[in-house]
Amino acid sequence: MPFSNIHNGEVYDSFPMEAYFALEPSSYSQPGSQSLSKVLSADRVEQVSKTYNDMEVVTQLLAERDRDLELAARIGQSLLQRNHLLQERNEALEEQLTQALDQVHQLQHELSKKDELLRIVASATEENETDSSTVHMFTAAYYTGGNHRLPQLLAS
Repeated sequence: MPFSNIHNGEVYDSFPMEAYFALEPSSYSQPGSQSLSKVLSADRVEQVSKTYNDMEVVTQLLAERDRDLELAARIGQSLLQRNHLLQERNEALEEQLTQALDQVHQLQHELSKKDELLRIVASATEENETDSSTVHMFTAAYYTGGNHRLPQLLAS
């Protein structure tokens, strides 16, 4: 967490120091381990130490942290409210989409039924035309004296 020194405006990052002090004391001087001077410069250690020793600065840092926490809480509440509104809007849009899809499916079903009905009517009309021409042929054959041809016409 960054610490801000109110007096001179410098920002101190305490994580590297905390990480260093979290190491076992025996590892400070082992080969391959980082020494304090590599993690933090001497100046920085001195400045951080002064900050921790100055109660006024610590008090100001705590007050600043409290303000930051309050701001974060307000931002969080605002985001939760916005999220809630967006969820409600999303649900309303999903409901509208569902209704529109239902209507589309209903219209498609009605259209397919009407198309099927038109095909039946067209087929029946075609059959009626064929039947009436066949009837006319039968009638003509019968009246022209071709009674002997009637069974042949019926077979075809």
